[in-house]
Amino acid sequence: MQSSIRVLTTIFGGSMPMANAIAQQADEIFRTGPETLIAQSSCIVAGSVSNNQKEIVLLAQPESENDALKWVIKGQLENPRVLKGRAPARIIKFSRSEQSMFLPRDPLAAEWELTYGDLKPKDIAIIFFGGAPSESILKIIPSGYGERDLVTLVNEIIPIQANNNSVQRKQLWLAYLKHTQLDEGRRVALRALIQLPVEWVNLEPVLSPMITNPQAGTTIRSFIFGIVTFAVTENIWGVSNPQAVDFLCQQFSTEKNATLTLSYLLHIKQALSYSYDETTNSMSNYTGQRMLDCLKRRESLGPLEPPIQEQYQQIHASYPGLF
Repeated sequence: MQSSIRVLTTIFGGSMPMANAIAQQADEIFRTGPETLIAQSSCIVAGSVSNNQKEIVLLAQPESENDALKWVIKGQLENPRVLKGRAPARIIKFSRSEQSMFLPRDPLAAEWELTYGDLKPKDIAIIFFGGAPSESILKIIPSGYGERDLVTLVNEIIPIQANNNSVQRKQLWLAYLKHTQLDEGRRVALRALIQLPVEWVNLEPVLSPMITNPQAGTTIRSFIFGIVTFAVTENIWGVSNPQAVDFLCQQFSTEKNATLTLSYLLHIKQALSYSYDETTNSMSNYTGQRMLDCLKRRESLGPLEPPIQEQYQQIHASYPGLF
């Protein structure tokens, strides 16, 4: 458990503290995802790739293709299957830029695209077109198996987005959140529900068993905590915001997994920064006050893991006299 926490601290520590990293990524990861690209696309087609060619663009060492840092995959779609809209009446050729995982993320690639990685030999390629009729290629994303099954995800999202009745769409997204087997699907549903928005009284019964399920992955449980925190800071639920804050405090207070506890704590730190009024040295709303009380109670229960204790020390220093 401690080794997992050390990995998190190493990734986000140093010159960019974890809380700052969370703040910088929040707008992207909690607002946009595959559903954004699907909604923007006038046509989406999928198919296997033929005439596959790989052109090296940048090598780490000259004359060593095994050390490629950047490359372009070129090919054409074989027997394209239309997922949305009308397919272009032509052979669909494409080129896709890829790069080594050791390079900084391509700024043109969204965070969610990392789930699907590079185009592998047996992958399906999904091409998202913009304009009418299918004038330009917006993105080419691979689809594989398991969590990389983007074809299934796209097929599940399109009919929900197509429903113009917002009340019915809420119900469809809630049902999808309950039943999808894909973590990316759960993230999609949560973003959509926050944006509608869904009432907290309807969302909480779905989230509670999900975030407390020890069989659920830590990644999706952390995402749930993070997006609820994000929604609270955006005052999505208005008069129901306190109930959502109480939900967050309950999860943080009872979580036994040290890695998740650290993740939750970092989201709480971000919420505190939104609530703090520097001119009066006070928390300006219920969110900040309640979360400080929650942190105090958790600290009083006994020794904390060193990385968690370090975050507590930073909070003490940031809010003198309050915590």
